[in-house]
Amino acid sequence: MSEPLEITVDIVPTSRYELIDVAPRVREQVGDRLEGYRKVLYCSHHTTAGYLEQGVTSRLGRPIKN
Repeated sequence: MSEPLEITVDIVPTSRYELIDVAPRVREQVGDRLEGYRKVLYCSHHTTAGYLEQGVTSRLGRPIKN
């Protein structure tokens, strides 16, 4: 088993909702070590805009937990 990989990517969004392809920035740091994991979605709930709205969450297929 390989060692865990830690990657830090600084991102500055330009709007409240924004899809950002972080793959180029990750490749700059670690090369092709993550090529086997190309289909992933990362979502930060810790933003100044707050949590994702219910409609967005349901479209992503994840129920909201109360």
